[in-house]
Amino acid sequence: MLEGARISEAYALIVTTAEANRNVAIAAVGRTYGVTHAIARVRDPPSARSFAHPSVEIVCPTDLE
Repeated sequence: MLEGARISEAYALIVTTAEANRNVAIAAVGRTYGVTHAIARVRDPPSARSFAHPSVEIVCPTDLE
């Protein structure tokens, strides 16, 4: 799916599915295709810390308030 979306040409990837683990995994895969900025949404603050990944920025909307 990422290749069909021409991910290798992308500068940034923002992943916002309903599942946090899927978001982080897809964002990490995006980085392997050369995406400079990979961002994954994780809705639960405690989970956001446990999903920390060295090449993916984790954004938790509830922490932004």
